[in-house]
Amino acid sequence: MMTTTFSKPKTMEINMPVKPENETKTEVNNAVTVVLSGDNNIYWYFGELKPETVLTPTNYSNDGLRKLFLDYNKYAFDKIMQLRKEGVANNVADTTLKRLEVDVKGEKKALMVLVKADDKASYKNVVDVLDELNITMVGKYAIVDLAQQEFEMINKLNPAK
Repeated sequence: MMTTTFSKPKTMEINMPVKPENETKTEVNNAVTVVLSGDNNIYWYFGELKPETVLTPTNYSNDGLRKLFLDYNKYAFDKIMQLRKEGVANNVADTTLKRLEVDVKGEKKALMVLVKADDKASYKNVVDVLDELNITMVGKYAIVDLAQQEFEMINKLNPAK
């Protein structure tokens, strides 16, 4: 008879900073916002949400979402591929290489992706986007709530059936 232990759930405590009273708004410079909705609909826009912002449709294919992320994250992707090539040639330790990759992904020039989903989006679609972020080496991303303007834009594009 064999016995084993199952992995125990682990939690991480996160302390969030207190929001200052007179906080100035940060400008979004190098960010793509991906908006997910029902029926596998996916839209995106670059930069800050403005009154004139238009959602551009895309899909989950290599010529859709993956190409979008690779185009906007070209700087970090190319730099990481070069690091990997040099790392193999120079026998750099994997841990060192991973640390250098994390540094590149965190640079200001690297792409930031905001993932937003309405209540019709599926869990699978969110996971698919996260997979694409990993494949395209996007290291800065966040899953955040839809703004009211984005919600209204989606409803205009996908009226309730």
